[in-house]
Amino acid sequence: MALIVPPKIAEFTRKLTKKSNRCWLDTQGTDDTERKESSDQILKKVFAALYKNKQTKIKPIWIVKGDATKKDVLFQREAEFIGKLVSDNRADLWKSLLIIRKCDVLTPTVTGIIAAAKDHGAADDFVATAGNVLGFKCIEWIEKYKQPDDAYQTYTVLKQANTPKDVLSRLGFINADEIKELINSKLNALPTTTIKFESKICNKCKCKGDPRYVDAPCHHTPELWHPSPLTHYHIGSLVSYHPMSTEWYHPNGISTRQYHSQSRSTRHTGGRIYKTVKTEWYHPGKHYGHRTVRATSDSTLCSCSNKSSGGCSEVWNFTYASGRWKYSDCGCYAGSTGCKKKETKEYVWSCCDKQNYGSSGCKYYYPCCKAEGGAGCKFDTSWECCSRSTSDSGCRKRYRCCGRSDGSTGCQQRYNCCNQTRGARGCRDRWSCCSNAPGHRGCQQRCNVCKNDWGTSPGCSRPYTI
Repeated sequence: MALIVPPKIAEFTRKLTKKSNRCWLDTQGTDDTERKESSDQILKKVFAALYKNKQTKIKPIWIVKGDATKKDVLFQREAEFIGKLVSDNRADLWKSLLIIRKCDVLTPTVTGIIAAAKDHGAADDFVATAGNVLGFKCIEWIEKYKQPDDAYQTYTVLKQANTPKDVLSRLGFINADEIKELINSKLNALPTTTIKFESKICNKCKCKGDPRYVDAPCHHTPELWHPSPLTHYHIGSLVSYHPMSTEWYHPNGISTRQYHSQSRSTRHTGGRIYKTVKTEWYHPGKHYGHRTVRATSDSTLCSCSNKSSGGCSEVWNFTYASGRWKYSDCGCYAGSTGCKKKETKEYVWSCCDKQNYGSSGCKYYYPCCKAEGGAGCKFDTSWECCSRSTSDSGCRKRYRCCGRSDGSTGCQQRYNCCNQTRGARGCRDRWSCCSNAPGHRGCQQRCNVCKNDWGTSPGCSRPYTI
């Protein structure tokens, strides 16, 4: 098969004519016995050359030999090869195809080829015409190689018979220049097929390109693995705790107190003496009983407040003389200071003159030590925080490990899953890359041949697929 493409393709191409605006890219035939590459590999080279030179317009040429009236296996394989040139609109591809059959008349019968083309994308109305089919027997080749075949023998007979040139042409015997002219004229009449290159990414090795031309090593088979090693961890969380129990204690020190064992009381410091405690002045006279005395304007006659109401009842021992009232025994006027003295004596305390024998003392003192003052006569030790005895175990609670009060947050941390302290080796294992258990198959894919990451690293083996 040959592809007629625009010029400037560096590899696999030759000019059709010196002044032609086309180049052709020749490929190995699918029936070559000495070929070392598969049809897919050959096709990849074709696409690679087109893609590298940014050529998308082609006209395929299918050169066949043998019985073209039968759809044999070879024609099927070659038709499949041509159909792979495009991924869609294959019917347009077959419309741009030129079929050339060597050693045949100018318009040969190719029903077998047409049938094979329809099996691989050609439209149902695709038929062989004078525009897309060409047959020839090159005179220069026959005369040069003189192969003992039907074409050589027929040409020899016709030449000896001086057969006219137009008859030779109808029978297919034409020279090389005529062949080139016929091919160019038919290619000019055929439409051009556009190849659409696809940009895909391989999900194995991330190679980017069109699968039809990319020919590079790829990865073989994926396998699961863990890129990071196993690590130890705790399934629980850290909690605070106290490693030791509580104890009773006193927050303050011991204090010494000086005191009196008995409460303060009072006492008399002196003794009892007989002493005048009251002196009264009076007028002596006989007692004549009761007599009502009228109040007068003389304020000295009566000391009551009822003078305006006719007097009061008082005991008076007096007589009336010379217009004035006098006491009968002493002759002193009424209302004058007494002329006789009367003293009242009692026993009193010499320290304070208190008369009552049972009265409270006049001075303070402590019965325990008879002292009138001072800090105390006895000494006692106790805890300053609670005033309890020094033999008391304590008034507050604290933890033995850190001295913090009872109920406070723990001074150390440990895991509630295994009770190990902070920083201790984990009680469970897991993969550090994905946190799965040790029995997990793997969290990432890699190539089972080169052990590189699957889908990101360059391929290591074939076949290549996208």
